[in-house]
Amino acid sequence: MRKLRAALCALVWACAVGAQAKVLLEETFESYALGSPIAGQGGWVTLSIDLAIVSPVPALSGQGFASAGAQVEVMNEIGGQFDNKVSMQFDVFFPSGTSGRNLASAGLFSTSPAGGMSPVGWHAYRNAAGEDGWWLSSGNHFVAGGYDKPVSFRVTFDHPLQQVSGAYNFGNGWVNMPIYQTQMENVWGVYVSSRVDGFQADNILVTTTVPEPNTYALMLLGLLALAARHQNRSRSCENHWSST
Repeated sequence: MRKLRAALCALVWACAVGAQAKVLLEETFESYALGSPIAGQGGWVTLSIDLAIVSPVPALSGQGFASAGAQVEVMNEIGGQFDNKVSMQFDVFFPSGTSGRNLASAGLFSTSPAGGMSPVGWHAYRNAAGEDGWWLSSGNHFVAGGYDKPVSFRVTFDHPLQQVSGAYNFGNGWVNMPIYQTQMENVWGVYVSSRVDGFQADNILVTTTVPEPNTYALMLLGLLALAARHQNRSRSCENHWSST
């Protein structure tokens, strides 16, 4: 019984351990030769006729993804499909004076209920009022500004809750956008796309949640509790028959 109690105490402690994140992709483009195609390196593939080239990104740091006006798009499958929470964070620079709709974007690729690809990310965008800014796709959430300087974005898909959330940092700290429901089925890749001269992207970080230690701990805790109850009943029966 003492061993059982010790195990129960250990599991109670394990239940206090927080969630853990697993890094799926950490891309700075620094390990690639300057001027080489991004596709074919680090799991990246091209989705456009024109090749994305590893380029200097002076507005960000070192080298990264840059567009010279041609339509270029790359995708990384990050190791397969993920049915839990996946988050992508990245830095971009977008020059003013060239804004339109969906001229540059980055985010998550998913499969839709119809079976096609469904990108969910941040897009350089000009809204109906003529304001230039960034649009978080599918949720129709728009924030003005964020041009001519390095900015950071985050987009997260929570598969169990079927929700997408986003956040941006224009230099004054992270600001969260409203959460919205989605019909995305899973996440199987990330993408960067541009057809604007001067767009830059770098420092891409993709993470996913892993089963929390307390999930397994609670399951084992329940099993040990049942075992303890069974052991107590067995001893009670033995004491009853020994006394008769």
